[in-house]
Amino acid sequence: MLEQERAILATAHQDYDAAFAQLFELYCNEIYSLALSAALYNEEAAWQLTQDTFLTAYKYLHTFQPQRGSFRLYLFSLLTTQLKQQEQRIPSTHDILPKKLKHQFSPAELAVWQAVQTLPPPVWLVTELWQGANMSAPELSAVLDASLADVQQLQSEAGQRLRRAFPGFLEHLGAMYHKRNAYATLSKTKRVRLLRLLLERKRLGLTFIHYSWRERLLQPTMLGGIAICTILAATIVAAVWYREPLRLAFSEQTVPTTASVSDFLQATITNRRPSIKTEQGLLPDVTTDRQSLVELADTLYGTDYVFDHTFVADTDSLQPELTLKFTAEEYIPVDTAYLYTVPEALTEDQLQYAALRHFVSLPLNQFTYVNGTYYIPDDPEEYRPLFIAFNNSGSIDFQMRQAAICALDHLAEPIADTQAQSNGYDFLLSHHFVEVATEDLSISQVSAADRTVTKDAFCQDGDTKVVQDREIVYYPPHTLMRFGEGHDDVLPLRQRGIAVQLHGKHVTNVRLDALFLLLQYAERGDNITLKPFSQAITELQAYRYPNDVELADAQRNAQVFPQWNHSHGSDRFKNMTFDTVRLEYVYDELNHLLEPYYVFSGFGTDLNDKVIAGRWYVVASSQAIELRAPYRE
Repeated sequence: MLEQERAILATAHQDYDAAFAQLFELYCNEIYSLALSAALYNEEAAWQLTQDTFLTAYKYLHTFQPQRGSFRLYLFSLLTTQLKQQEQRIPSTHDILPKKLKHQFSPAELAVWQAVQTLPPPVWLVTELWQGANMSAPELSAVLDASLADVQQLQSEAGQRLRRAFPGFLEHLGAMYHKRNAYATLSKTKRVRLLRLLLERKRLGLTFIHYSWRERLLQPTMLGGIAICTILAATIVAAVWYREPLRLAFSEQTVPTTASVSDFLQATITNRRPSIKTEQGLLPDVTTDRQSLVELADTLYGTDYVFDHTFVADTDSLQPELTLKFTAEEYIPVDTAYLYTVPEALTEDQLQYAALRHFVSLPLNQFTYVNGTYYIPDDPEEYRPLFIAFNNSGSIDFQMRQAAICALDHLAEPIADTQAQSNGYDFLLSHHFVEVATEDLSISQVSAADRTVTKDAFCQDGDTKVVQDREIVYYPPHTLMRFGEGHDDVLPLRQRGIAVQLHGKHVTNVRLDALFLLLQYAERGDNITLKPFSQAITELQAYRYPNDVELADAQRNAQVFPQWNHSHGSDRFKNMTFDTVRLEYVYDELNHLLEPYYVFSGFGTDLNDKVIAGRWYVVASSQAIELRAPYRE
């Protein structure tokens, strides 16, 4: 749908009416669905809200910039703004559900719907957009103009409140919204009528002509507004001057109440339906999270994802020759930085949230929680094609069972590497494992170009047709961690690679390791002092690979860590030349910490005289911790 939207907007300058009509057809039902829920299922109020939303969008269609975000998110921003601007009042929620929809709900789904209606305003809106409109956390952040952390906190609060109101809500929430959205659609006749009204409103009064400030000042409406403001100002001055006589004159009378500009909307649009506000006349910014908008030239990625690594053991100590092509004066260090902690193990609720987030279409009653793993087990009575496991360590495993792979269409049909990479990306994007454009990823195929298996490996039927077998790793761009209170006090944290296996054109295996889920729950801790950069260089140059006798003591007090798959045997460096260094946050898997490291990058020669790129990690924190185990791809 996003590609379709971009194609429409690319030609909008040729015919605004035609482009708008196509965008209206794409998104009118989604906007009407939220409007209907906000208007407490009064169709007239929902119609008016939908019309006002699209009218504003149409008026400013010529100024919309696709590179700043999705038109769909922009529409939802406009709708939530409309809701916030209505008169605020809390009506009763009894008997507001249409009978037709009420009869479609099961008793459990009705109980979940009632629980959703009791949520506080911001939590209700996040739930509607998250579940009803199927928005990801970055999309919610854009629509609500809130940070990603705030959005995730609201999502967590929604889950906790719904669980208290109805413990089994997760099994019925998706089905409830599916039925609600199927009900809340505009018929073809109503869509045509609404579109015609929107286009007629444009011809009757809306304009894309831009006047100078002098021309605007001389417009009749502007002159009338100035006159009205002048009269109001004079009235206020007079009221203040004669306030005492007026008070005496009206002291024995009851001041009558005044009707709202729209009594009907006052009675139905409530303060339970919050939204963002924008400055008058400005379009809301609709973008992805700023962490995804790093310039590609400055983006950092993980590297050297290894599925199966073998090495020839070398038990002797070794002093590598290390050379630095920069001086300490060329790098300005940071004096202090925050320490972050991540959970040692995720809870069952957190794993349930992850399952709902990434596989929303799967019924949660298929999942079982056993020994820290929330997964789909085999069932002798029900065919389950997928094995999906969310582990309390933070990792995720997705596997398609062999019988399911055998049943895939066109399994033996060959495709190009570029198409395979595109298919893998589409899978990760659709399940919210990545939230950036494909050009912002680093993609590496780690399997041999000609690797294949026979179809018999899955079907056990003697079929010898050849099936392409690829393993591809997708590296998201780095995220940013705040090390101080300043606006620019941020350091990078490299994101781990996501391993994807494809058989033919189909994704059959995905593996995400711990940091993917744990990072959502990172908590800022103490402010720690960092080593001087000169001390880090001294420790780096003094490093040597330990022998068997020295190994235990070396690991206990280590301050320097070569890239992990260059720590043993024939992968050891005998020399290394460093040409860059960065201060980065690195995840310590053993101590469940995110702390700063000096990361030195360059090229070196291993014991087999093979030139290899590598990174070496030097602890930047002055805090004494035994047995550090930084994650080093």
